[in-house]
Amino acid sequence: MSQTTAPKLPTKELQALLEDARLPTMPQATLRIMELAGDPFTSLQHVATVVATDPALSGRVLGLANSALHYRGTRFESVDRAVAHLGVMRIRSLALALHLFAVQPDSRERSFDYGYFWRYCLVCAVAAKLIAAQQKKIDPDEAFVAALLQDLGVLALQRAHPHEYDKLFAAKAREHVRLHEKEFEVWGYDHADVGAAIAAYWGLPGEIGNAIRLHHRPGDHRLATLCYLADLVHAVIYETDQGGSAPLADKLRAQGSDEVAVLRGVQVELPHIAEACSCPMWSGSTEEELKERIAQLLQP
Repeated sequence: MSQTTAPKLPTKELQALLEDARLPTMPQATLRIMELAGDPFTSLQHVATVVATDPALSGRVLGLANSALHYRGTRFESVDRAVAHLGVMRIRSLALALHLFAVQPDSRERSFDYGYFWRYCLVCAVAAKLIAAQQKKIDPDEAFVAALLQDLGVLALQRAHPHEYDKLFAAKAREHVRLHEKEFEVWGYDHADVGAAIAAYWGLPGEIGNAIRLHHRPGDHRLATLCYLADLVHAVIYETDQGGSAPLADKLRAQGSDEVAVLRGVQVELPHIAEACSCPMWSGSTEEELKERIAQLLQP
């Protein structure tokens, strides 16, 4: 697997964009967990020690370990045991999700729909994880992180250039082109390039950065293909009528996956993961809407 990524965005321009976007500083515990996740000699005790330094992360780790998604009859009372149960890669996924969802709307932003964006990130992350588990070729937690962050560049670009991005969205709709195509026309790079550059800046594995960069044009890149398929899962659930799921079923089948199992998995797992990740837009009504939409899609 590749260990480096080659984002098109120049370093100085990326730094300026990050400063303008005012994304929250990565917590020290999260940075350290990412380092440990990349070290094959990491011990779970070391990871637990780092998690324990961050009260918010500790609480979420315990909450996820004791959720219905992972509960096996014994309640986890200590961070050490919860970390041992979940594993370092799942802890990394949770820490990154908490960091992403800590972004607060900027006063300059008027039309960006954070609720839609957070939901998109979560649906894609869970769908990619489920598809990876079916295919058994990519670590499901690696797929979760790549899909969670595949549109990170959208968040950064619209926060850095809110007025320009509003105009770009309007032009995209008017001209019936894809968002990334319009971005490239305006700036010479797109949100996939920006997201890959931020992933490299954060120190994420190169394979994740490459998947983010290629998720609109995955070719034979397996992790990018999972991100691409996860995007289709979100579109089928929220942006098409019932008949629109047929292309997804065909594409999943071609990749050795099953659409019904993926949709049912999203229906079951997403509410637990949304709660564990402190997703700011998740509520009881959001959960009910998800279940209703998937139930309609699964009707014979």
